[in-house]
Amino acid sequence: YQRRVHGVARHEMEMVLRYAFHLNKWSQTMMLVKIDQTPFSEGTMRASHRMLDLYRPDGENVYVAKLTKFKVPQEVYFADVQMQSLCRYFAEEYNKLRVPKKVEFLDAFVIECLERPGRPLLACETFLKGLYTKFNNNFGYVSEDDRNTPQAFSHFTYSHSHSKYIVVDVQGVSNHYTDVKASGVSDIYTDPQIHSSDAKGFGLGNKGPEGIQKFFESHKCNSICVGLKLVPAHKQVTFGGTFYRPHSGSQGVAIANIPFLQS
Repeated sequence: YQRRVHGVARHEMEMVLRYAFHLNKWSQTMMLVKIDQTPFSEGTMRASHRMLDLYRPDGENVYVAKLTKFKVPQEVYFADVQMQSLCRYFAEEYNKLRVPKKVEFLDAFVIECLERPGRPLLACETFLKGLYTKFNNNFGYVSEDDRNTPQAFSHFTYSHSHSKYIVVDVQGVSNHYTDVKASGVSDIYTDPQIHSSDAKGFGLGNKGPEGIQKFFESHKCNSICVGLKLVPAHKQVTFGGTFYRPHSGSQGVAIANIPFLQS
């Protein structure tokens, strides 16, 4: 399916669909692109292709277009963008605090291929240069270096959402390893996953309370967690999987009032 529908290396005019978290609103623009026919990375479900925005100057126009190997419901594309938009919000809130290194999530968007059969959708984001690292996953894995910032950020999201959500699958690049320069931002992340306390929404990767518990079973609170006055990991869950609903040093947000998160 991928090669038959997506494997065309030519200039194409596409519709770009972006989501504004604070407005809870989608917008549409147009983009003239060229997508490499050969993927530079490939997984079980998707292949990642280099995409150029021909309207932008060189050096600012490289993106990744993620092409599925089989048909998926269109809602999946839009839900992933909304999830990453929520993660961008959490990053903004985290950066307002006295943390040693700031974090950021890439701006994800959807394009509709107007000139291709069936007008397929593609998941897109800015191309991320540097040494790519998965710092944790959605079921308790922690990378060998166990850096403070990624793990503390995940812990922070659970506290800031009043124990409703936690951002995991934190992965990307860091100027701890490479020359990332973005307004003082240390870590740039992409492709996150969110677990919710009610196990609703956020795709198949949302493992609900079990996923949240797996994070805290392997999480070791570090100096950032302590500095932010986050409730220690060993107090977050009991052996029966019952979750506390503590308040920490951060004020949190009334996320329950955001319409798209109720689905």
